[in-house]
Formats: sequence, C-alpha cells, structure tokens
Amino acid sequence: MLRLMCIATIVLAATVPAPVAAQERTVFPGPGGEPAREDLLRARELFRRGTEDAAAGRWADALAAFEEAYRLSGVAAALFNAATTLRSLGRYRDARDAFDQLLREHPDLDGEMAQTAPALRDEVARRVAILELREVPIEPALELRLDGAPRQDTGERPLELEADPGEHTLRLELPSYEPFLWEGRLRDGERREVTVVLRALPPPSTGPNVGKILLWTVVGVLVAGAAVTLGLLLRPERLQPESELVIDL
Repeated sequence: MLRLMCIATIVLAATVPAPVAAQERTVFPGPGGEPAREDLLRARELFRRGTEDAAAGRWADALAAFEEAYRLSGVAAALFNAATTLRSLGRYRDARDAFDQLLREHPDLDGEMAQTAPALRDEVARRVAILELREVPIEPALELRLDGAPRQDTGERPLELEADPGEHTLRLELPSYEPFLWEGRLRDGERREVTVVLRALPPPSTGPNVGKILLWTVVGVLVAGAAVTLGLLLRPERLQPESELVIDL
C-alpha cells in the first residue's frame, strides 16, 4: 500500500489537472474549476503529510489530509489514497463509494492504480453488510435511524440497509405504533434478515367528563358536611342535659 501511495505522490507532484467542472457531491468533493497554483502546492503538502500519517497508522489523520488534498487539487491520486484509507478504517461503504467516484470521474487512470482500483472496489463492496427488513409496511411517514443517523426509506420491500461490519442499533418509527428497535453485530459481507414487528399504540383516552367530576365533587361535599354534623350531634356534651351547652326548658 505504501508503494501505491508513493506512486500516487509522484503523480500528484508531476500532474497539473485539467479544469474540473463543478461536480455532484458523492464521497469527496473536488475543486469547482482549475486549481490555483497555491492550492496545488497546499494539496501536495497535505498529500505528503497524509502519506506519512498512513505509514504511521494514523488513519484518521491521513484521511483528513487526503480528503482536503483532493478538494484542492482534484487529482485522482488523492482520491485513491482516501479510498484505501477508508478501507483501512473499516469504513467499507464509504471506501466503495470513493472507488466508484474514482473510476467514474477518472477513467484515464494509469499504471498500478488502474489495475488496483477496480479490484479493491470489488473487495470492499463484498465486505459491506446488509440489513434486510421484512414485514415493513409501505408508509410515507416511515422514519428510520441506523446508529442514530437517519436512513432513507426507498420504498422497496423488503427494505435493505447497508452497514459496515460491527455493532449496530436500528430504530424504526411509524405513527400510531410503538417504535421498533433492533440491536446486533454484523459480520463482513453478512446479509441479516430482520422481521419488523409493529405493535399498535392504545387508543388515546377521551378527555375528562366535566359533568361527572362536578357531580362527584358535590356529592363529596355533602357527605363531608353530613359527617361533620353527625359528629357534632354525637359529642358527649349533647347527651348530657346538665352540660353547659344545653339550655334547660
């Protein structure tokens, strides 16, 4: 891999790319036109730094450097190295998409990159796992989140969601139903079938009956009043004719 990066370094140093049209965003955006000389110089430095980071195993730093180098220069070597770095990070979905962009937008690859890129693309594509969701209703308001990130409902049934290998959490929401939750680990290239079971929420309770509340409030007041009156009548003073509280007739 370092040999390929060295080759790509030579390509970047020797190549001044032709004007690049504004492109649709895929994995990595490129420049919106012909790169300025200072951008190429900056890209060359970033490329060198990314190569050193990759050699030291600092893959996250290497990816950031290659991504910025491609944004500034549009040189295929930077995108190729970004794709291989994503592969080293285990981000196979992004690596596949980066290789697809490389092959689509740079069909004139030369030498070892031209031979290696298609093979690496196929390898990482085979390692992408798929969650196959079954028994999913067709609803426009369906909301999907995989690992907290929203996913689009394509409308296809069964619904397939791509994911990198590892631990994942799926949340599916539909109005009037309890959320469906799934957690599990996916292996390289695994296709996992998940049957979605949706449980309807109980119907909302009706609003409180004001008439009944008022009636029972009045009844409660009357009962309380009767209890107080009875208590006064049963006090010992009322039963004693000679007490201070009784008037002699």
